[in-house]
Amino acid sequence: MVLARAAIDALGDLGISGEVERVNPHSGHGIDGVAILTRDGKTMKYVFQVKNSVTRSALGTLSLSFGKENGRQLLITDYVTPPLADELRRRRIQFIDAAGNAYLDRRGLMIFIAGRRNQRRRGRQKKLRVFRGAGLKAGFVLLSMPELVSAPQRTIASTARVALGSIALVLDGLRGLGFIADVRGKRRLLHRERLLDQWTESYARQLFPSLEMTRLSAVSSGWWRHAEIEKYGAQWGGETAAALLQRHLVPEQTIIYVDETPAGLLKRYRLRADPCGSIVLRRRFWNAVPAPRSDVVPALLIYADLVASGDARSLEAAKQIRNAYLI
Repeated sequence: MVLARAAIDALGDLGISGEVERVNPHSGHGIDGVAILTRDGKTMKYVFQVKNSVTRSALGTLSLSFGKENGRQLLITDYVTPPLADELRRRRIQFIDAAGNAYLDRRGLMIFIAGRRNQRRRGRQKKLRVFRGAGLKAGFVLLSMPELVSAPQRTIASTARVALGSIALVLDGLRGLGFIADVRGKRRLLHRERLLDQWTESYARQLFPSLEMTRLSAVSSGWWRHAEIEKYGAQWGGETAAALLQRHLVPEQTIIYVDETPAGLLKRYRLRADPCGSIVLRRRFWNAVPAPRSDVVPALLIYADLVASGDARSLEAAKQIRNAYLI
């Protein structure tokens, strides 16, 4: 609650004071507490989420978390850049940060401040392995298969295709963040929905950009509808996977996950290299993780790729995938 208190205190020169109330950490829904803000004798109550840092890669998950009815929800973070502040305002995501930047819009109160610099002296933050590199890959398999958290570390490493030595650090990191605890002598994954949100944000920023192998184009835009790509060791991801599962989305971009370039697939469906193509080959980074059907990637990855794209169509499809397969 230190960051929440600092952000509220930074509103003091605007004549706003506030109190913070904790909520039950097991309540879910990504709520960290309740902020009661007072100005000119008028009181406003918000439920809030605290995020230590926010970048553009988080906009998709924030839009889903806050939804269209954002009147009583508040984002609290350390610092919001002016361009990001503009985008949060456009999406009607109310926020305050520790530098005194804010967007508040409640009951006749309208405040929008951007561009203040954060003058607080902060120590160099340790970058947790949980949300970087091998940590993201391990987190993916643990979120997709929660029972795996109690498996031997070698099994987790093999499933996530990461070095065995990194797993102990990832598990310790998750434990330190409160996502793992020992229950009756066995490791258990806790607060899965909150971990899912944090993983999705970090995936969009850290792992998503590194997975692209090449881009292709096809003679026909509808070639994917009858393509049996699993015969070539490939799986659909993103919009294409969502279209196959939900039946009402027409993909603008086709994502295919593979271990290596499938020459047979390219030849069979006359796919050719094209740096501006709408077909994206992406590298698979897991072994034997369950999926909704054999020709699509695991549901968490479909969801994360849709969120990472950030457009309204994909975010609506992501919400449906989450409700159908992840909650």
